Amino acid sequence: QDLVSTSSYYAKRLDETQHGLMSAKTDYVKEQQGTLYLNMKLSFT
Repeated sequence: QDLVSTSSYYAKRLDETQHGLMSAKTDYVKEQQGTLYLNMKLSFT
């Protein structure tokens, strides 16, 4: 039973870590797109 609870605990932690990485990646992409958009706007003005 200990083995099961331990593996499910690690599975949960891994899932949380992957989710955290995904959202961090999304934030980074949004930031990059925002910067790109601003640069384009500035170059066209």
